[in-house]
Amino acid sequence: MPVEKKNIGQLQALSRQNNDEGVNALLQLSEHYNRKRSKIALSYAKRALEHAVSINNQSYIAKAHIQLATYFSRSRTDYFASMKHSEKALSLQQFITSKHDLAEIYKITGINYHYIGDINRAQHSYMTALDIMLSIHSRSKDETKDVADLYYNLAILNKGEDANELRRTYLEQAQKYYAEIGNMNGQARCADGMAVYWFYAKDYRQALLEMERALSIFMQIKDNEGIYLTYNNIGTLKIQDGKFEEGLDYLHRSLKLRKETGNPVSIAISYINIGNAWIDKKKYKEALTYLRKAEVLLRQAENRVQLAALMQSMSKCYDALGQHRKAYKAITEYAEYRDSLHRFELKKAYSDTKLQYDIELMERDALIDRLQNFEIASYIHKLEISNNELKQFAHIASHDLKEPLRTITGFANLLEKGYKDKLDAQAVEYIRYITTGAKRLNELVKDILNLSRINTVEQSLSQVDLNEVAKEVTAHIRTLVSEKKATVKYGKLPTIHADKTQMFQLFLNLIVNGIKYNNSGKPHINIKCSKEGSNYRFNFSDNGIGIPEEYHEKVFEIFQRLHDRTSYSGTGIGLTLCKKIVDRHKGRIWVEKNHPQGSTFIVQLPAQ
Repeated sequence: MPVEKKNIGQLQALSRQNNDEGVNALLQLSEHYNRKRSKIALSYAKRALEHAVSINNQSYIAKAHIQLATYFSRSRTDYFASMKHSEKALSLQQFITSKHDLAEIYKITGINYHYIGDINRAQHSYMTALDIMLSIHSRSKDETKDVADLYYNLAILNKGEDANELRRTYLEQAQKYYAEIGNMNGQARCADGMAVYWFYAKDYRQALLEMERALSIFMQIKDNEGIYLTYNNIGTLKIQDGKFEEGLDYLHRSLKLRKETGNPVSIAISYINIGNAWIDKKKYKEALTYLRKAEVLLRQAENRVQLAALMQSMSKCYDALGQHRKAYKAITEYAEYRDSLHRFELKKAYSDTKLQYDIELMERDALIDRLQNFEIASYIHKLEISNNELKQFAHIASHDLKEPLRTITGFANLLEKGYKDKLDAQAVEYIRYITTGAKRLNELVKDILNLSRINTVEQSLSQVDLNEVAKEVTAHIRTLVSEKKATVKYGKLPTIHADKTQMFQLFLNLIVNGIKYNNSGKPHINIKCSKEGSNYRFNFSDNGIGIPEEYHEKVFEIFQRLHDRTSYSGTGIGLTLCKKIVDRHKGRIWVEKNHPQGSTFIVQLPAQ
């Protein structure tokens, strides 16, 4: 609850006591000054943490970390420092009895992930916080505002045309709660957000009306952050509408106000927007003046999301100015950022969701105890989030990962067609690098789609003759077998109850791996099957390079590679795919050393 001004002195007096009451006073003072974004909040929060540790009060230690996380996120925009404190608080959540405090941890964590650029984890944190807040039946005005803020945060997290309707749904919910408590700032932000919705819906007149409504409210309440965001959006819309000078004036107004906040990422975004406006006018030298300023700020902030967007814009400028090496360097960096960003997001989304799913199955009773104060509906919704994250895996792979692929391929074609008669040996080499990158990304998209479908596509099981599967796989890789002078042998294989498509994928991956990771000159793959009780045991043995024993479990983890791409190609997903297939069929898979050289992958599947 907000601290009344008349109580400040009383709390300051209490804060001098080294006991529970003193720590509580320090926490209230820190929260009060954090709301005002005052630097004094840091001093009170640090003192609260020191005193809480000295009296060994775990609940107060967690609350102190919440205030420190809030301070670093709001006042210092140091999201990495804030993350350290929010993680500390989350590790102590069993000592937090207040739903509001617990939700606050997840909210701050979501904000940190949002600005760091980890969108999947930001969404998960926001949704968790929202679940907790919605489970509170009689909410105070501040708690209602928190609910509205979370809906708004989810809205701005969902960008682009694909997520436009979802964005509108979240905004309408946020608007409802802001109106309920008469929060003008929130209503203005929702109006600005709805303007973006109408922009993607291509109703520019309605978009401009919403922006002007938002700007009017922001000016009325003297909210500089809201004003500069709305200036930026109005400027962008006017430029789209052909009113360049008028739109550019709004963008510069936005930049001026952003500089007053001192947030480097925010300032850099303004520079990018102005640079892109000049690109639209084909004034590339003017555009680079602003884009280079943005580059300095974003490299210091290590913001991969905005750096990716920046490199794409810079490459356009360099290419238009005939500076092709710089254009190539920029677009390569763009592709690397996009590639690494999506790998990071996918790996985190996959591992976090799998971990949460396993915990919910293996430790249900412990989770129920921990969440006993929550509503059953909230818990069910949490499970739905887990399930939806897995279902979104295919969408992330098929849609977002294709963007850098299209970019790389597009620039390769541009170089090849536009400069065909002027290419020297180095340029030809550059094109080879680009096409190699495009091929690798294409393989990555394909493998991730295959992996995600195991989780999301329920195909019926039937009687599958594995002799036919092995025959189809060897026919499929006939060219590879011929090129590598490989041999693939298999004895009599059984018929099992399985998904034929996934059995094909399993055999294909294990056989191809044995051929690919092999420097013997004559790769040899031997498949044997034996009956062990109620299971069949399949041995896929090769004479390849082998796998060190310490990596026998790690090789099944997603995106794990034991060798660089120059030595052996691959995406690091193949064995993860195998494990998921075997898991789905209620079996086991592991690897052992094959004598005298190579590896043996053992697959155990039910005989019935």
